[in-house]
This record gives sequence, structure tokens and C-alpha cells, in this order.
Amino acid sequence: MRQPNVSVYGSRSCPDTVRATEYLESQGVPYEFKDVDLDFRGTLAISKEVTVGFKAVRLRFDIDSDATEEQLATLMKLTERYCVIYQSLKNPPALSVTTD
Repeated sequence: MRQPNVSVYGSRSCPDTVRATEYLESQGVPYEFKDVDLDFRGTLAISKEVTVGFKAVRLRFDIDSDATEEQLATLMKLTERYCVIYQSLKNPPALSVTTD
């Protein structure tokens, strides 16, 4: 197997990360997975000092690979198309909070 020259930053529980890595695997492109650090203390109400929600959303591919330009372009296109967070920020959904 070739030395990985593609780094994918994400979470194994994220369906978009799973989809991106599955695409790379299906194309025979080696990659190195780098798990992102998330601070859930705010979301879990463990700490009031920790913000609930994202301060920034980053999806970065550091690519130095034998993958063709076409394969890389397809990866970027599929990432933009199927990333739930990207699409939700690009096309904000209607938000509501209700009670019965």
C-alpha cells in the first residue's frame, strides 16, 4: 500500500466523513484519518463557559496524492453535495421551537 498523502479530518460518527472515506477507499486512494476534537461540555450542560454550537465549520483536505484531478474534483463535488452541515449552512433551513 502507498504511503497516505491525503489527510481527512472528521469524526467516525459523521456520515459525511464516512462517505468521503468510503469514496477514497473505492477509488484506491490511500488516506490518513485525523479525528477532530469536539467539546460537548456545553451541549451536555456540563459547563456554562463552553459555547453550545459551532464557532467555525471547517472541512479541509490536505491532498498530496496520486489521485487524478478528476477523482479529486469528484471528491470535492460529492463532499459539497452530501455534507449535511455544509448544505444546511449554505441553504439555511427554517427553524422553530414549539411546545404542545
